[in-house]
Amino acid sequence: MKMTTETVYTNTFSNLTADWSETGVTPYLHDTDADFIGTSVDAKVESNWAFPTSLGLGTINSVKFGLELLGVGAGTGAIKLEVWANGIWNDVGNVASTNVMEWVETDVSTLLTTWAKINGCHVRLTSVITGAMLLYARRLTRIIAYTNIAQQILDENRWTIADITIANVQYLIDNASHYINLMAGTTIPNLVGDVLVASDNELTVVKMLTALLIRAYLDRGPNVSLGSISITSVLTDPQYNLFTDMVTKAIEQLKLDASGTAGIAFAVGTDDADLV
Repeated sequence: MKMTTETVYTNTFSNLTADWSETGVTPYLHDTDADFIGTSVDAKVESNWAFPTSLGLGTINSVKFGLELLGVGAGTGAIKLEVWANGIWNDVGNVASTNVMEWVETDVSTLLTTWAKINGCHVRLTSVITGAMLLYARRLTRIIAYTNIAQQILDENRWTIADITIANVQYLIDNASHYINLMAGTTIPNLVGDVLVASDNELTVVKMLTALLIRAYLDRGPNVSLGSISITSVLTDPQYNLFTDMVTKAIEQLKLDASGTAGIAFAVGTDDADLV
């Protein structure tokens, strides 16, 4: 499964608490060398930073925050990073500075477990200083790694997100139909301009195969019905591998049916009711 990584810099500073010295223009921790914040005092709070709304959809694999950090002086310096989620500030740990501007990351995957939490979070920074130390920070970044079936299909078809339309999903279903025709010797017609007929056994097999494609479409599109397929039931079914297994077994049954040696007998008790 293809992994996608989305990396964005902060784009908003609310200035709720501004105890550090700010250099440059707001939001100070975006992607530039010229803008940064600094302090030489312990326990100084700077907040809040927010990020662009994520365009990512699919399964979240990891979420991290990163920034560049520099400590100048004989003392020690670190930043306590807190993330607003679940209605509270969550201390996700300290990141220590060195005497060179260095990239540091904090993993918050166990905290930001949904896209809603990711898009609703804010970050604040608190200085942790002992002795003589001047602490600088710049380039606050959010990094999300996720897997997306829809993106894989987009890439395979050389499509953009705007190309995910019902008509194009029908073309995807036609490709699935052609595959079944090739593998099983059937003559299932194209779907474009038609609808699936729930009573047709061959098209029931098409439903099984295209359920995977419909899940991908729902990653990027609205919750709509396509023919007689109930997309919601497919989307919420966690048994992804079960659909794949049903497709394989159903194609084998269609092969037998096409040869005239057996009728269609769907695997694992599947009939139209399971997919509509």
